[in-house]
Amino acid sequence: NKIDSFAEELRNFCQEFRSECPFDAKNAISGEYDKSYEAMKEYHERTQQMKEKANEFNDLELLFDMQMSNYRELKDCEAELVLLKDLWDGIVAVKNKFQSWDDILWDKIDT
Repeated sequence: NKIDSFAEELRNFCQEFRSECPFDAKNAISGEYDKSYEAMKEYHERTQQMKEKANEFNDLELLFDMQMSNYRELKDCEAELVLLKDLWDGIVAVKNKFQSWDDILWDKIDT
């Protein structure tokens, strides 16, 4: 049925999410922060699409008086995406702060 096939699609999406999202330091080391933000943006959009589908199926389950699916994996992906965005914002903020300090000459430091 459609609900079972959506559950399988959701499992595949979550596996792809965890393998493709920038959870490692590769882009931080290379300084390619934009790649991480692009990946997060793409997965945010795809997560929202999956969430819309999940809500449609929840509406159908409610309509036909079936047990509601909670799609916990989707909620986990959403939460991980928020945490990942916060992490990358912190990485970029720290890197920018250190870069701004690199521009200060030693004789300009007020001690």
